[in-house]
Amino acid sequence: MLRLNRVALKEWAVVVQALTEGRQILLLRKGGIAEAGSAFSLEYPEFSLYPTFLHQDKQYIHPDLHPAFDQIGKQAEAFGRVRIESYAVAHDVIQVTDLAALHKLESYHIWVPAYIDLRYQYRPDNPLCLLLLRVSRLSKPVGFEETDSYRGCKSWVTLDFEIETAGAGPVLTDEAFEDQCQAIRETLLA
Repeated sequence: MLRLNRVALKEWAVVVQALTEGRQILLLRKGGIAEAGSAFSLEYPEFSLYPTFLHQDKQYIHPDLHPAFDQIGKQAEAFGRVRIESYAVAHDVIQVTDLAALHKLESYHIWVPAYIDLRYQYRPDNPLCLLLLRVSRLSKPVGFEETDSYRGCKSWVTLDFEIETAGAGPVLTDEAFEDQCQAIRETLLA
């Protein structure tokens, strides 16, 4: 059965790469400036991962990923093109109200503690959402020109075309994914 999707969630290119490689399964969201009420909401449970360079900052990722960050930067917006290689299903959304609990998740993501603090403290009236994503690599990556309607500080983009998701393969086995979900939940509660 052919499955098509037109919705994409924008995230730092280096984080999209980490998700696509199975290095992490979580995202932290509070909402983009252009979003209604400026708060994040999970409008779509399934979406493509749209790599963006907007606000991406090398100082906020683990130093071992600085070479990958530099490599990604060379391919960046200078060309005005976007390449979508992965697709995600939101497995769970957890509102996190404890900064100390977030810091316990350090081994499950690529950000440094200063970034966790920044995300938590940004718009303190808005809840911080931790998304657990089941990520799959598309069988056929899609490249396209970035248009004005895709640019800006917003979480969700509706593409002018459909991306075929049939045949996308999960980046982690079912067991590895479930183990990480359980470990993250247990860590948050510890």
